[in-house]
Amino acid sequence: MAGKVEEIEGFCNEMAKEKCSNYEQKEKIQDSAEVFYFMSTKGCSLQSTSFDKLMEGLCARGYTVRAIKLLPIAYYSGTLSSVAAYTSVMQGLFSLGRASDLFIVLSRVVVDGCMPDEETKCILIRGMISLGHIEKSALFLDLMLSQGLSPNSETLAKLLEYLVGNSQVRMIFSSIDKLVSEFEVVDSAMYTMLINGLLKEGYKTKASFLLDFMLEKGWVPDANTHALLVGSSVDDDTDTKKPSFEKFITQDTVGNILAEGLGKFDGPDYRL
Repeated sequence: MAGKVEEIEGFCNEMAKEKCSNYEQKEKIQDSAEVFYFMSTKGCSLQSTSFDKLMEGLCARGYTVRAIKLLPIAYYSGTLSSVAAYTSVMQGLFSLGRASDLFIVLSRVVVDGCMPDEETKCILIRGMISLGHIEKSALFLDLMLSQGLSPNSETLAKLLEYLVGNSQVRMIFSSIDKLVSEFEVVDSAMYTMLINGLLKEGYKTKASFLLDFMLEKGWVPDANTHALLVGSSVDDDTDTKKPSFEKFITQDTVGNILAEGLGKFDGPDYRL
């Protein structure tokens, strides 16, 4: 039986090193699943790391349903399933367009005493986006941040694009401060999306707050965002009183910074 274990582990290592063609991998991963099933019927278990690789191989090659069927078999044979195995299943379900089944797997993760990790939560956020569940996607972001975790850049960009497109940036209003001050995942494009989204929803103060953070990092918003920021400031002034010349000169923070940064590229100053 030890030879069977080595057979599975050897193939998993080959997959990791990409030594097999795609067709060979599909054939061998199915063979490995059959070997694991046979082992389990004999009461033999597999190391958790090897089982994780087996699950990853099955799900990555479209055999997610088969991988799910191996979970109870692993449990009764004494093979421990780590969060990595469940994450592979969740990624497989998401890839198959079955995001609605993610919570079923998540409940199994909790029951088995596993702690969902950063990758697991990113899959959940993307799954909620695909299902149109705005509140749940925002909830998972808030949960991640409260646990000291941040989504990867791809997931965060998709979430922000989704929220801005649906005028729902306010759903993560309480998370924005923590996101930009404690993590480095927000890039200039994401800042621009957030600022535009907040301005569109009427949160000018928060948009200005993000602008300050953006400028501190050395990033300047694009022309459209710049125009929106300046326009909102002018609108605020005209609603109350006619702006003074001095205030109009100083209110365009972005324009001032651009002028300072680009001044050295100007031609000679011929003014008297």
